[in-house]
Amino acid sequence: RGSGISSACIRTATLLHSIRRLDDNGLRLLQLAAVLAVAPIPLDLVMRVWRHEAQAIAAIDAAVSESLMEQDGDLFVHALVSRVIRHHAPPPDELRAAAVTVLNEVMPAVKDIRNHAGLAVWLPHAQTLTEAAEDEATLRLLSWLSWHDHVRGSYVAAAALDRRCWDIRRRVLGAEHPDTLCSMDNLAGTLGAQGDHAGARALQEQVLEALCRVLGAEHP
Repeated sequence: RGSGISSACIRTATLLHSIRRLDDNGLRLLQLAAVLAVAPIPLDLVMRVWRHEAQAIAAIDAAVSESLMEQDGDLFVHALVSRVIRHHAPPPDELRAAAVTVLNEVMPAVKDIRNHAGLAVWLPHAQTLTEAAEDEATLRLLSWLSWHDHVRGSYVAAAALDRRCWDIRRRVLGAEHPDTLCSMDNLAGTLGAQGDHAGARALQEQVLEALCRVLGAEHP
């Protein structure tokens, strides 16, 4: 047992030595990976976060050369590397926010099931980023995940995400905020797709009543 702890310490020390040889750009790349899923990372995701191709390529090359990242079309960072980064160089909130922004640009394509195969590599990262959903951008991403499941006919999963989004918005924004009511209506749509027409109608009637009260009866 003691030797196992020593081996883990040696691996961590070795990784830290490699990480400290990176410049700020290379470290930022690993910090980005640390807020994402332990899964292949689309190269396009990194490029969109950086918005500066030369810097992104240089950061990738540096991380690969230090054996901190693998590249085979997509990128991959081992869970241990991400764990060390989170402990010794916690990712700034702005990186997570940037990743959420990029995912929100990509995920509307889930509305067409013909796009789902191409989006498969993005989904684990959307799921990881929405594990702690409180801000509006993350809740919007959570809604896209629900839409993905709804389009695929995975209504139980979609309803669970709809309920979660509705619950969080009620708590954060209030029961009659338009975004909260939108989440409520999304859940109603999923219930209707499941065949629970009475449940769907009850929610939709509540949504209509609240919207008329909040926005006015003639609001578009």
